[in-house]
Amino acid sequence: GIYVKSVVKNGPASKGGIVNGDIIVTINNIPMKSVTKAVKFVSSLEPGSNCIIEVFRKFRYIKYNIKIGESPKGH
Repeated sequence: GIYVKSVVKNGPASKGGIVNGDIIVTINNIPMKSVTKAVKFVSSLEPGSNCIIEVFRKFRYIKYNIKIGESPKGH
């Protein structure tokens, strides 16, 4: 999984329920083992679409429905 070191305040992840310290296990049921893979996958999704992110937090798995936001300018 991917350790979430920090979440952008008021960004799509924080609005969807992801918090610092979560471990991202899957995105749309696809296992995520690297930040690079996760970034490429999320970048391929259309802004405004939704994805399911499963995290491991405090000894349990939780799924969140996250709305994909626009990429920041320059990225």
